Amino acid sequence: MTKFRNNPLDDEVLRIRVVLAAMLVTLCLLAAALWRIQVSRGAQYESNQMKQSVRSVRLPGIRGRMFDRNGDVLADNRPSYCVALYLEELRQAGAWSRTVDKVEATLGQLADMLGTPSTLTRDDIRAHIRRRLPLPLIAWRDLDDETLARFAEKAMGMPGVGIDIDVVRFYPSRKTACHTLGYVGRADPAQEEDEESYHYYLPEMIGRSGLEKSLDEELRGEAGGRILRVDVSGYPRGEVGHREPKD
Repeated sequence: MTKFRNNPLDDEVLRIRVVLAAMLVTLCLLAAALWRIQVSRGAQYESNQMKQSVRSVRLPGIRGRMFDRNGDVLADNRPSYCVALYLEELRQAGAWSRTVDKVEATLGQLADMLGTPSTLTRDDIRAHIRRRLPLPLIAWRDLDDETLARFAEKAMGMPGVGIDIDVVRFYPSRKTACHTLGYVGRADPAQEEDEESYHYYLPEMIGRSGLEKSLDEELRGEAGGRILRVDVSGYPRGEVGHREPKD
């Protein structure tokens, strides 16, 4: 009786065919997965990516003015000049602590130039990075003319430093009719109906007493907004859209 041995060449061909079949199946699965990601669900993934890469900022409305019967202004708004730090220009590679160190050092330099100590602590800087990174860090508020002149002379042009303009309430007649006019404060974001539709909320002025409070609905302006594009670390990379607040 004769025994037949398997041909080694046939075994090699079989193995090659099995490997080719496995590769073909794998390529088909990859092609199906790519089609599902790029074609079938492409619009959904693009929308999700857009939501993750932009941040919306609510801008406070411009509060209305009050006049007496002769047309004299009783309550008005005036610009308040603030020193702002733009952390995207001060960011340092590596751990967040290095960026905090850089911001702290910049605050020290500015304090020497302006002749006014900074009230921001290291914890304040960390809190801003955690909660409001795309927004400027306000270091000094409502600069007087002398301090503003020192800033323009010594600090203008420093990397990551600039002037930010806020709006504050102003009463030209000062103490005259102050009990009747009342006063304003900043609104609580938690009480605003549209607060949840924004990533960041800049509170607007709200009447706390007197006419400011009783006429608050008429005096409040219409809020505006900004859409900022941010990178993977949360730093702003540019503005996508802008809507100016109204009187």
